[in-house]
Amino acid sequence: EPNETFFVNLSSPTNATLVDGQGQGTIVNDDAAQPGQLQFSAATYSVGEAAGQATITLTRTGGSDGAVAVTFASSGGTATAGVDFTAVTTTVSFSAGQTVATVTIPIINDNIDESDETVNLALSGPTGGATLGTPNTAVLTIIDDDPAPSLRISDVTVTEGNSGTTAAVFTVTLSAASGQTVTVNFATADGTATTVAPADYQFTSGVLTFSAGQTSQTVTVLVNGDTAVEPDETFFVNLSGAANATIADNQGQATIINDDLATVESVVINQQRADGAFQSQRSLVTDVTVTFNSRVTFVGNPVDAFRLVNRTTGAVVGLMAQVTTDATGAKTVVILRFTGAGIVNGSLADGRYELTVDGEMIRDAAGQFVDADNNGTAGGDLIYGDDQTREAFFRLFGDANGDGRVDLTRAVGNDVDLFFGTMLKRQGDPGYLAFFDYNGDGQIDGLDYFQFNQRRGRSI
Repeated sequence: EPNETFFVNLSSPTNATLVDGQGQGTIVNDDAAQPGQLQFSAATYSVGEAAGQATITLTRTGGSDGAVAVTFASSGGTATAGVDFTAVTTTVSFSAGQTVATVTIPIINDNIDESDETVNLALSGPTGGATLGTPNTAVLTIIDDDPAPSLRISDVTVTEGNSGTTAAVFTVTLSAASGQTVTVNFATADGTATTVAPADYQFTSGVLTFSAGQTSQTVTVLVNGDTAVEPDETFFVNLSGAANATIADNQGQATIINDDLATVESVVINQQRADGAFQSQRSLVTDVTVTFNSRVTFVGNPVDAFRLVNRTTGAVVGLMAQVTTDATGAKTVVILRFTGAGIVNGSLADGRYELTVDGEMIRDAAGQFVDADNNGTAGGDLIYGDDQTREAFFRLFGDANGDGRVDLTRAVGNDVDLFFGTMLKRQGDPGYLAFFDYNGDGQIDGLDYFQFNQRRGRSI
């Protein structure tokens, strides 16, 4: 310590005067100087990220003689200088007798969710006779105050296709970039679309990983193409088990758009040969069967979707419609029968006919109009029996062998051969073909042959 002084004072002399009333005593210090030890006040410090700065306290113990100084330095631990904090290197001075000093470190705030991060602190190079105490290193922890980001998954719409697969791509996004690795589980789930054979789509599951700073990932699900007419279908991708994030929207919906159209698969004109039945001299057209390639429904009365016209007379034929399905139950079948004037024994009268199927009066399972004319567009009419298409909407007279045409060439087994063979027989004889009896007189003769020759190939 410094040399110190004290005094002896004289007062009130008797029979004398005071020339010097005060004597000073000096205590000469004979001890060595004690500049002390310099160290951190603690081994660890912490500060909130939004605080703006961290204050670090240094202490001087074991003496405070004279002015001393020490070098303070900060460096990145898990925190990054210039990103999370501003690095500080400075000289910290203590005046004689001073025992406490502080250093301020600027903290950089951000909006990124991240782990708490550390800054390394160190003292070095004491001066003025001071030495380093303990601890002369310390750790500052920056406490993150940002919320975890949230995850969302998009919805997607995909056109099915007729074959192969089409990718349905879901996008999973983070609401903000994270300083941490984010993971989340995903898995598909059936809606009206299923993975049961024949599967509409292919099951998939897994884990999405977002690296620090990454905000978007995708999930790809393969959709199987087919030609089945069906409603639009849906399936889902579900998110679960997120790490370092919350889930704001855990389900993405995929809508598979049906791109298949119901069409008319076939039109069958049901002709009955009247072998051995004198009352039916001709082949009979008793009904028409219209088969669709899938299940369909009708707008209003099913019969209103069909129109049969005698092209010779312009008369509209009355129809009755029986709606059923094929043996598999997958296709709608409509049996059209005839009613009204000109219908004999349930059969059409002579003439040429044209059947129209109105596609806009019929809907498929997806609610679309039927592609009746099979041109790839919903709606439209199928016209069956017109001259252009030359479809087989006709009734033949004298088609004895049932090959769909009347042959006048004389050859074994053809219509003419059968006709002349029948002329030698009578009604009721084995092999008597009654539909050659055009004039209905109970005989098959030259007059019938004349009418047969007149009518050959004639159609309705």
